[in-house]
Amino acid sequence: MRLKSPPGVVVIGGGVSGLTVACYLLRKGFRVTIIADHFAQETTSMVAGALWEMPHAVCGHHDAGVALQLPEQEQWSRFSYHVFRRLQTVSEAGVHLRRVHFYSERPLAEDRDSQRKIDRLQRFVLGLQVSANPERDVRPGVTIRSHYSYLAPMIDMGAYLPWLISEIEALGGVLVSRQLQAEELTNPQPLLARHDAAQLVHCSGLGASTLVADAAVFPVRGAWFSFPNDGSLFPIMDEAHCSSLVAGDEHEHFVFVLPRGCDQLVVGGIANAHVSDLNLPADSALLQAMLQESGAWLPALRGLGPADRTDLRVGLRPFRKGAVRLELDAQGIVHNYGHGGSGVLLSWGCASRVHALLRRRWATGSV
Repeated sequence: MRLKSPPGVVVIGGGVSGLTVACYLLRKGFRVTIIADHFAQETTSMVAGALWEMPHAVCGHHDAGVALQLPEQEQWSRFSYHVFRRLQTVSEAGVHLRRVHFYSERPLAEDRDSQRKIDRLQRFVLGLQVSANPERDVRPGVTIRSHYSYLAPMIDMGAYLPWLISEIEALGGVLVSRQLQAEELTNPQPLLARHDAAQLVHCSGLGASTLVADAAVFPVRGAWFSFPNDGSLFPIMDEAHCSSLVAGDEHEHFVFVLPRGCDQLVVGGIANAHVSDLNLPADSALLQAMLQESGAWLPALRGLGPADRTDLRVGLRPFRKGAVRLELDAQGIVHNYGHGGSGVLLSWGCASRVHALLRRRWATGSV
């Protein structure tokens, strides 16, 4: 049931979290203004691998003190899974449903995290398969000892983010490009009055470290290469392959191979905690090691080099020590940030939760 005369809302943040919240609220009848210094292609979201996974994401195992999982995250991820499944029928959205394979060096009987994921996944995902004895040597000292796969949404962010913006504009949303100051959130009333709004939703990602002085927020640098997936460099790949980051790995990398759109293959990735430098040369030792590791796990990719690429993307994942922050604070501001490497896969579920918080607040006459 829609609210009667819902209030105007200001959403802060032009990445996938802010845009998804805006789109969701507009569909529920709210008036929405989005304010950000960057939108869509200019945000970290453009660099997202954008593979739906059951949390935690494969890039989130680098520090056990970072990726504490809220009980609600499974619910948020499931909600997003079903939304993305529907969006695969919208050609402009750039969402594809394809098989993804997850590999581990630990036997499944000893891998409680994977066991829990498989138990939850079998309740709702399509095409879940578990290999009983997949043992295979990858390279000296590394052996695959467990494997599972399922059909997962894979989102081409180059198409998806512009589609989200077009949806927002078609629904009457207003995009304002400017940089906000911390004092505008400390005292949000002038900002809300300027945009004829009664409610503020904060989705600034890494910006939360300054906008709301959250010292728990920090960057984890990521990177990937894109190669033509047309058969010219390797057989066309239409399935994704992932291995989790191994704790203590000196290179801080993991295998992330993902067909993006119809003609590109993303090959990554890295997870450099507390590193904010985006100047990472294509021929750096770190990225060379990343490619070599991908080739070790997937022999079809051996020999790929930076010169073969069509693109290199480097970005900063907005992690938060403790957990995602999704709550209504004492000022009446709804905060939605700290998703780390799971921003896309949690986006629609978090937007639904934001809507529930606003709906309850509006229904009780708090705004």
